[in-house]
Amino acid sequence: MKGRKLTQVLKTVNANNQTVLTGSVLPGKTWIWGNVYSATSNERAEGKLFSSSRPAPLVDGSGAYYTIKPPTFQEWDVKDVVNVKSVCNWPVAGDGVTDEYVP
Repeated sequence: MKGRKLTQVLKTVNANNQTVLTGSVLPGKTWIWGNVYSATSNERAEGKLFSSSRPAPLVDGSGAYYTIKPPTFQEWDVKDVVNVKSVCNWPVAGDGVTDEYVP
């Protein structure tokens, strides 16, 4: 697998019809749009870069995350795919609100 770097990208992240991030975030950095919490403070970050580390098993020699193409499932027959919402005795709402954690 080889890490991919976005090049010649017009917009990577768009918020309210405004481009807020273009291209890739360099290794050693994390781009955040949202709330950032720490032991001593919290802040709202809108397109801020923070220093961060990337675990060695997840990156290539350049420090970029390994990436792979997502599955298309075209190679699977419909009988081989399980809909998790229809597994007997394990109800799943899948509504983004219901807590479905089972200890």
